[in-house]
Amino acid sequence: MAEENIGNISTTEWNRLAKRLENSIECKDKSIGYVLIVTARGKEHEVYDQLIDNEHIEDLYMVLRAPIGLVAKVYGNSPSHVDEIVVEDIRSKPGVTDTETLYEAIL
Repeated sequence: MAEENIGNISTTEWNRLAKRLENSIECKDKSIGYVLIVTARGKEHEVYDQLIDNEHIEDLYMVLRAPIGLVAKVYGNSPSHVDEIVVEDIRSKPGVTDTETLYEAIL
């Protein structure tokens, strides 16, 4: 069965955008972590595909900066919740070799 489009956007991409909008509205008072994800050589796309639909990841980018393969913007209820998401949802994925989390600070 062919995927339907809404305008020029596939329904899958439309649903991803709607989820991101919903998360950003709900997460205004929550902790934000920017996670630098180191992947095994050539595994960036595979890891990206495993993480793109995670409900706690607002944005996910591939980067051209070895050894970092991806950068994720992660929302949690607290910094410790962000850490839990990183350990359970990101580091556990095949192809991820290391992570480093930078926390957003309001000055």
